[in-house]
Amino acid sequence: MSEITEILDYRLPARLAELNTFIALASALEARDPNGLELKIDTDTYSISSARLLLDVVADGAVVIARTLLQFLGISYSAATAKLGDMSWKGDDVSIKTLNLPSVTPAAAIAGWPEAPQRAEDLLILCFKTGNKVSAHFTTRNASAQGASISELREAFDLVMRLVNRSVYQPSGRNDVDFTPGGNHGHIVLKTDTTTEYGEI
Repeated sequence: MSEITEILDYRLPARLAELNTFIALASALEARDPNGLELKIDTDTYSISSARLLLDVVADGAVVIARTLLQFLGISYSAATAKLGDMSWKGDDVSIKTLNLPSVTPAAAIAGWPEAPQRAEDLLILCFKTGNKVSAHFTTRNASAQGASISELREAFDLVMRLVNRSVYQPSGRNDVDFTPGGNHGHIVLKTDTTTEYGEI
């Protein structure tokens, strides 16, 4: 398997799946906290004392991965200027250039969306600020101080997913990576029919 195939078929979809998991489950988990819940996997049922035990894992993973994906595309963030910038990769970094595609500039990243450019920029910056100050390092900042509500992070992660598809998969002539039922990458949907085969939270 070539490195490009591994990135396109496995590494990027796996990271995008982490963002999708947050988008699909975080609001429900937040609403459930601090109450417990049950997780059924096949014939086993797990009792989880607080939804926070799952929410924190899902949130921290998604925040760090969102930042990583933006850096992969070529976007960085400077706390000194509070602006997006161009990424400088190190020797062993895998990047969009590994795929023989051009890096994404901050101007290109925030343009062409239903969101206004300033809104798109704010959402991408939120990924960096939350990743840098809340999830990837212990600092005096918390998610609330960063304005990183569940709803804001959902919008930010959705934009990152769209940006990866627009910048990587579409120029490569591939289908977008999405997580709809019947797709190639799996899905998480609210179970409404008790006869379906899927386990539920």
